[in-house]
Amino acid sequence: MGEALFWVLLGICFAVVLISFNFFPWNDDWAFQQTVQRWGEGNPLRFSNWIAFSFLWQAFWGRLFTLWGFTSRALVISTVTSALLALMFFRLLLRDYGIPRHIALLGVACLCFN
Repeated sequence: MGEALFWVLLGICFAVVLISFNFFPWNDDWAFQQTVQRWGEGNPLRFSNWIAFSFLWQAFWGRLFTLWGFTSRALVISTVTSALLALMFFRLLLRDYGIPRHIALLGVACLCFN
C-alpha cells in the first residue's frame, strides 16, 4: 500500500508541474521542438547544430507523442513519461540488487527531485 501511494503521489506531482508551467522552450528545447516539428511536417529527419547524434532516440520518442498533431505540451508529456519510466526501472534495478523496498523508494525520490 505504501509503495502504491508513493507512485500515485509522484504522478500527482508530475501532473501539477505539467498543468502549472508555461510550455515555452528554453535553450536546447528549441532544437528538440524544431527537429520533431519539421520531421512531423514531412521533412527529412535533420538535426540542428545544438543536438548530438545520441538525440536520435529522443527524436523518435517525441515524434511518437506528436503523431496526432504537434504541440509543445506533447513534447513535455513525452519527456515526463520518459522520466517516470526511468524512475520505475531504477526502482526495479535497486530491488534487483537487494536494496530494501523503503531504501529503494528513497533512492527513487532522490533521483526524481535532484
